[in-house]
Amino acid sequence: GILSGLAFGFGQLAGIGALLLAMALSETELPALAAIPHAAERLAGPIAALAMLLLLLPAVLFLRDPPEASRPYNLPAAVAGLHATLRAAWADRTLRLFFLGRAVGGDGLSLVFAFGAVLAGQTFGWKAGTLAGFGVAVTLASAAGGFAAAMLDRRLGARKTIVFGLSAVLAGLAGLLAVGPGHILGVETGVPLSRPFASPQERLFLGAALLVAVGAGPALSGMRALMAEIAPPEQVSACFGLYALVGKATNFVGPLLLGLVISATGSLRLGLGTAGLFLLAGIACFLAMPRGRFRPA
Repeated sequence: GILSGLAFGFGQLAGIGALLLAMALSETELPALAAIPHAAERLAGPIAALAMLLLLLPAVLFLRDPPEASRPYNLPAAVAGLHATLRAAWADRTLRLFFLGRAVGGDGLSLVFAFGAVLAGQTFGWKAGTLAGFGVAVTLASAAGGFAAAMLDRRLGARKTIVFGLSAVLAGLAGLLAVGPGHILGVETGVPLSRPFASPQERLFLGAALLVAVGAGPALSGMRALMAEIAPPEQVSACFGLYALVGKATNFVGPLLLGLVISATGSLRLGLGTAGLFLLAGIACFLAMPRGRFRPA
């Protein structure tokens, strides 16, 4: 749990470094970039790729696989192994609830992070510079949440750390949805939009977004720590492979439901509210896990 939380926190700090580099290039009047439409936005991808390459180099250069890992690759055997792992995980109640919680809770987190900034731009009319500053603040809060997760895991255990994180994200989501251009929970503030973050509704939105970011660290780093605790010792690699597969295989469900709700209602706010259902389902799965397999608080 400590290693997972620290890794999450430092990963967010690395992300801020890449974001600041992209922002600096967007403000630089380089002749080579002037003729390219949306040059700064296009550079974001190569900057992210370069950051990944540099940060992965130490592992690539200095970590070594154990000798038995150098066996020839056998695709049929790998597919059969994946099928066996899926069957074993579904038959095990602890693993089944964990992977279900990972899938639905992860979908909820992805929705909030993907569409929270979109909701901010739509609600308050924030432009690129304001949204970039908003992104830096949120990423800093997310890094703080990762570092806090390292301490929470020692006190609460990984399962409770996940529940705490998802609950914080759910509370932050409620705050995001409660705010409109001129009102909070339907009550007019009487303060019009002028400078960014000058109105109470914008400040509440920012505070709610920071709460979402802080909660993401314990939720995501706690999931990795709990996976390490409950995976059978002889199947740790297979379980972490399944952990990654589950996180990707169900990612379309949340955006699909969000899109259907927006198509039916025309409201991004109602569409984003579906993330709350995913978060609640994830919390329920982790709370329902049998307690005999993981490290108690």
